[in-house]
Amino acid sequence: MYQKKSITLRSIGLTIVFTLVFMSVPLHAAVLYVSTGGTRTSGASTEGNWSNSNCYGTISAAIQRMSGGDEVVVDDGTYTGVNNVIGRYNSFNVPSGTSSRYTVIRARNPFQVTIDSGQSSAWDYYGMMIYISSGSSYIQVDGFKGINRDGSNNTFVGILGSHVKITRCMFKTQGSANNENCVVSVTGSASHVLIEDCALTGGYRYGFIVRGVSSDPHNIIFRRCVARGDWVQSSEPNSIFAVYGHNSSAASGPYNIMFQNCIAINQNASVPDADWKPYGPWYIFKGNHDITLNGCITLDNDQTGSTSGSWIRNDYGGENIDVVNSVFWGFRGIGTVFAGDVVDVRNCTFGGNTTSYSLVNYASPSSFKNNLVIRSAKGTLYGSAFSTASYNSFDSGAFGSNVVAYKNDLLHLPRVESTSNRINAGEGGGKVGAHIMYRMGRSGTLWDESGWNTQTSEPLWPWPNEDKIREWFRASNNPPAGASPSSNNTARGFCADGQTLTKYIWEYLGRTIPSDIYSGDPGDPVDPVDPGDPGDDPDDPDTIPPAKPTGVAVKQQ
Repeated sequence: MYQKKSITLRSIGLTIVFTLVFMSVPLHAAVLYVSTGGTRTSGASTEGNWSNSNCYGTISAAIQRMSGGDEVVVDDGTYTGVNNVIGRYNSFNVPSGTSSRYTVIRARNPFQVTIDSGQSSAWDYYGMMIYISSGSSYIQVDGFKGINRDGSNNTFVGILGSHVKITRCMFKTQGSANNENCVVSVTGSASHVLIEDCALTGGYRYGFIVRGVSSDPHNIIFRRCVARGDWVQSSEPNSIFAVYGHNSSAASGPYNIMFQNCIAINQNASVPDADWKPYGPWYIFKGNHDITLNGCITLDNDQTGSTSGSWIRNDYGGENIDVVNSVFWGFRGIGTVFAGDVVDVRNCTFGGNTTSYSLVNYASPSSFKNNLVIRSAKGTLYGSAFSTASYNSFDSGAFGSNVVAYKNDLLHLPRVESTSNRINAGEGGGKVGAHIMYRMGRSGTLWDESGWNTQTSEPLWPWPNEDKIREWFRASNNPPAGASPSSNNTARGFCADGQTLTKYIWEYLGRTIPSDIYSGDPGDPVDPVDPGDPGDDPDDPDTIPPAKPTGVAVKQQ
């Protein structure tokens, strides 16, 4: 009797455990296929079957039939017009997923799917290539290319939701664009957004931008994004990367914006300059706070048509701007390195200008530490506006305390050589100048997720997907009538014959790229984030002894 009862209770217990486990596992997400010849009109697709009868014919048709947490997979090809947008179409938005199961819209093969706006005035706010609406969340878009030929839209990619990931996408503005055109815009109530391994080129007012004129988008990461500016049709301020803040208050504007390993490169010459309008690779404007550049490269950008050009311009109420371990080189134009309230500048490399430039800052307190400043055509430097300046290295015009002698040892822009005196001459024994060798932030992580803002052990070089980026930027793309400049040599800079993005950056100073860069072994770095703590570096030996074990009883024999 007792044994029988025991078996019954055990069976009941197993049933309960099985039921709980089953309930905790989400049901299998539906997959919906899309192909250019697709004829399917309802229901989920059968996985692995890419016949036309099993695929929808447009991207929007598939999205309108998906539920939260489902996946739309798009076959190789070109998809044209507003019925192929990823987002709001016929009053239907991309459905939200959950933290454990994102809603996913992806290319079957990354960079093999092109969404082309075509020429239609219907391509407007309601027909952006990608539109994630306010209130939508846990959505990922991966692997697409997009061409905007219709200048009626103000934004080609608009992100207003939360927990959104746009990964491995490339964008191009081709043809006329209106006065306010932005390519990738994060705005409204957006939060916890990741733009990763993306690239853009063409003509625009702003390339990658966070906008919060009457809102406070926050916790936004741009990671390993590459952008080039080709022409402008507006006399308004223009920039490759931008944060456009609140009209009246930094406290009410965008905040917690992080640029990790982003590149602004080869911007075309001669933008129109009406009145005071500023132009440059980075524009951090109006009310915003807590903006960081970490491990970024700004190289060979031409603003000779502007009297207000700057590498970084921040004014009208921006606060707490940190610029860390970044390179600013080869700026052609009249202007400044910084204008406005840049608070903390450390471990950066500046130089290669064809005109004089100034280091200007108006914030207090502010600091300028462990930086290398060399090779300007005229070399006019004004650093007195920084409240603290120390452990910097100059080839002329030195200022501040504990100046580090420069011994003509900058061989490659992204690296401090192990033989350089600058390898350990900075504050706390760290480096002086930029050392950009490893990826910042674990791939795919949003703000505050594990590893989101740490230096990883993954080499940054060679640059991921650099062959695809070069091919996309190199394709012919002529400016429309009235644009400035009026021509666009798309095979310039890193897109020239025989170049790659990695080779171009590493050989910019005239020396052959080191053999280890393409081997995946970038050598022993010095910690770029915390130069006083080299123990964080991936290649450093583990010299910390293990902790004494606890809770272990030793039995005497």
